[in-house]
Amino acid sequence: MQRENFRIVIVDDEKSFLLLMTKILEDSGYVVKGFTDAEEALKAVDSFSPNLIITDLKMPKMDGIRFMDELKKKNEDMDFLMVTAFATVETAVEAM
Repeated sequence: MQRENFRIVIVDDEKSFLLLMTKILEDSGYVVKGFTDAEEALKAVDSFSPNLIITDLKMPKMDGIRFMDELKKKNEDMDFLMVTAFATVETAVEAM
């Protein structure tokens, strides 16, 4: 798949990280949509049809695990990359 056809959704409540990742990926030729709110991202995923979702683990309202679980109900083959500054073995196992 060509990069210009590869769609990525990024969800992170830290706006600076979100903007940086969006810029890096767009400059590399990917199509990117960024969200600071997981609930808003859930609404947009159906129409955007991403190939990859990058999400933060710890976010207000809905954490990354719950966000991933909600999307997996719609499409269990969806690919995720979970990022966090608060890693533990337990959360890594839960995300798998």
